[in-house]
Amino acid sequence: MADVTDIREAVRAKLSGDATLTGMLGSGDRIFYQQVRDDQVVPVVLFSDTGTRPDPLVPLHERALRVTCKHTTFEAAEGILERIRVLLHGKPLTIPGTGWRFMGCYVGADDEAPVADGDVIERSLTFRLLAYEVA
Repeated sequence: MADVTDIREAVRAKLSGDATLTGMLGSGDRIFYQQVRDDQVVPVVLFSDTGTRPDPLVPLHERALRVTCKHTTFEAAEGILERIRVLLHGKPLTIPGTGWRFMGCYVGADDEAPVADGDVIERSLTFRLLAYEVA
């Protein structure tokens, strides 16, 4: 069975491996799980997930994946999230080193919020992830 860490690594690899997305984010590591290492770095993409672990009788992971972009303008954050939507929405995603594969990621919700200092905009998408074990 795939561990949730494998799923997270597969999502990060998919995002980090896209030259268009990394070009939009700029130099350096800008994609993090849960929290950024330096709060002053923008733009940045953060992601987190919650959901069920597979039952031995039902080899299926169902997870909610929340992806947030922090940027100085709404338009720039929206552009980055649109690229992430293109990369993930309805696309399969193989989980390396396991027999698991995503059936697809589907956008379930999106929202926006200014950060407390007012200089940074947060824009988020929530995906529904379904992964199954390949026989």
